[in-house]
Amino acid sequence: MKTQREYNGVCKVPSQVLPSAADLKRLQKKRKKMEDQLKAKGDSEDRAAQRLTTQLIGESHQLNNSWRLTTTHRTSAEVPSEDVMTSPKVEYQPR
Repeated sequence: MKTQREYNGVCKVPSQVLPSAADLKRLQKKRKKMEDQLKAKGDSEDRAAQRLTTQLIGESHQLNNSWRLTTTHRTSAEVPSEDVMTSPKVEYQPR
């Protein structure tokens, strides 16, 4: 570490200390390493949250679809006699 006086000649604040190039490089490496660790941790949390969200959306779609299928079935009272042997009416509703 050099004082500012040694760094640029004359200075009014001799107590101020400036980091050397080697110190700056070391600090940059340390900072980059810490940022990478934080980013990796955040990525794994984001992926876990994304997985959970996807799972919940999938479950809600399944519930929606099963509800639609049950509501589009006609009850036996509504089915005319010639229609008994055919499969129940199921409507496909794309999202």
